[in-house]
Amino acid sequence: MAAHLRPADTRDRLTLKEIAVAERVAAGLGNKDVADELGIKAATVTGHMASIGFKLCAGSRPSRIHAALSTGQVNAPAAGTAPSFSQDELRLLQALATQPDDDAIAAAAGLVAKRVSLHVRALLLKAGARNATHLVGLSHAWELLGPSASAQSAANTATTW
Repeated sequence: MAAHLRPADTRDRLTLKEIAVAERVAAGLGNKDVADELGIKAATVTGHMASIGFKLCAGSRPSRIHAALSTGQVNAPAAGTAPSFSQDELRLLQALATQPDDDAIAAAAGLVAKRVSLHVRALLLKAGARNATHLVGLSHAWELLGPSASAQSAANTATTW
């Protein structure tokens, strides 16, 4: 039996259910709460998150949500006014959104791996986020992460040279 492959341009497209799961995870819900809202099992939510990671080549939960938001397939959660973050905090936020584990986050953010969770907790408190994936979602809503953040960062860099 021949395998049926989707065209390359649709392989990374999320299904409607994956989008529904990702939007709720970006809003800070855990698997059980997402499952309850969608009328599915928590294990199904886990499966959808794994599929999102596979399709978007993202390993950690925050990086999966970052990838889904960055590709424009998922809407960012509602957010109030962004707190003022230092450059070090923004570097940690970027690392949290893009790196697979504490060691990689530490290396990207210039921190000691043992202290990553302490710094992340401080960011969560400052942002009023429920968890790391919610922080990533809020950061997209505030345009601190994602395509508009990249354009803003390039503009800021251009003006400082």
